[in-house]
Amino acid sequence: VGVYFWAVRDLPGFTRIADYRPALTTTVLARDGSVIGSFYRENRFLISLDQMPKMLPKAFLAAEDAEFYEHEGVNPVAIFRAFLINLQSGTKRQGGSTITQQLIKNKLLTTEKSYKRKIQEMSLALQLEKVYTKDQILEAYLNSMPLGGTNYGVKAAALDYFGKSLDELTLRECA
Repeated sequence: VGVYFWAVRDLPGFTRIADYRPALTTTVLARDGSVIGSFYRENRFLISLDQMPKMLPKAFLAAEDAEFYEHEGVNPVAIFRAFLINLQSGTKRQGGSTITQQLIKNKLLTTEKSYKRKIQEMSLALQLEKVYTKDQILEAYLNSMPLGGTNYGVKAAALDYFGKSLDELTLRECA
């Protein structure tokens, strides 16, 4: 109990996720509607979950957090499994984080691999799941996660890697 209170004593407020207003990509179009160029520091577009192909969120859930809709923001079995793997390897290679925890880590905390940060991540994830729906959390995750280079979110990654809009992606590309 003492370790928990020590770890969470200086937590940031998770309401910053709701207030999150990232800089978006500015796209310059020609008169005919074709793209001339884009300006950005972080290549990012916001898109609602219902505008994404149904298979896209499912592909992320299968890879990142298959029990996303069943847990309360923290998956103790995944964390324990990661702990055992890390104990065997002598490193901190796995974290057992849920999608909610990854969103918290990337928006509010550091990427430092420590037990204190993991406790903070779990505490904030449990709080976040009480305030936001699973779909709101998944939408925020899919719009904000770094997906290589300067790409943040699934729409920017689809355009950069495949030169396609999200609705043109194949199942393989979604995965």
